[in-house]
Amino acid sequence: MTRKKLIAGNWKMHGSLQQNEIFFKDLLSMSENLSKKYNDFYNHLELSLFVPSLYLFQAQNFLANSAISFGTQNVSNQAENGAFTGEISAKMLKDFAAKYTIIGHSERRQLLGETDEFIAEKFFILQQNDIIPILCIGETQKEYEESRGIAVILQQLNAIFANPKFDKNNANFVIAYEPIWAIGSGLAATPEQVQTTHLAIRKRLQELNADLAEKVKILYGGSVKPENSKQLLNLPNVDGALIGGASLKANSFLAIAESIF
Repeated sequence: MTRKKLIAGNWKMHGSLQQNEIFFKDLLSMSENLSKKYNDFYNHLELSLFVPSLYLFQAQNFLANSAISFGTQNVSNQAENGAFTGEISAKMLKDFAAKYTIIGHSERRQLLGETDEFIAEKFFILQQNDIIPILCIGETQKEYEESRGIAVILQQLNAIFANPKFDKNNANFVIAYEPIWAIGSGLAATPEQVQTTHLAIRKRLQELNADLAEKVKILYGGSVKPENSKQLLNLPNVDGALIGGASLKANSFLAIAESIF
């Protein structure tokens, strides 16, 4: 089975109405040119953007009639609306046709204290609302240097897989491996490191269900840029990229997408 590549841009806490409008117009124009250059462009990949939730309406306005999907960077762990000041529910995200939501990003784990169990709650709420979770996993530099990286990410995965709510026949999720020491540092993991880790994740999926392992995408994230994307995206078991800084400009975001050809 050939899995379509997913090139996902995580804007983090960036953007403004004016900047976003310029970006979306550039993105639509430039991606149209790419689809003409490569007749089967969208047969090989999906482009998706993860904007701050305040700008979901703007993403929807610009992208709803395009081949480019969009989503958010977080969701509440509460299944129903209620007295949860500042939170945004999965049902609210559905109002804006969000296809994906990022959960478990290391910045939320480290800065906001989100635990594996807390992230698992979000995972299942998203699936229940037909929004695809992009589950971020990754190890710290210390854990990597102590050769505990794979053990750490498998523990993060098992918070989902060992949960009674997990359905091993439901491939409606994406895994994004982001070594924490590579995020925003300019240091990407080597191709060998990426392939070793992605293979370990794929094997864990195979233990659950062979069909699941064939369908679930595993993305790499961590200082992905046009200069290194071709080598990373063409590795076996790398089904796309979760991109931070390089997704803030349409030309660099699309240069990464084009590197799969």
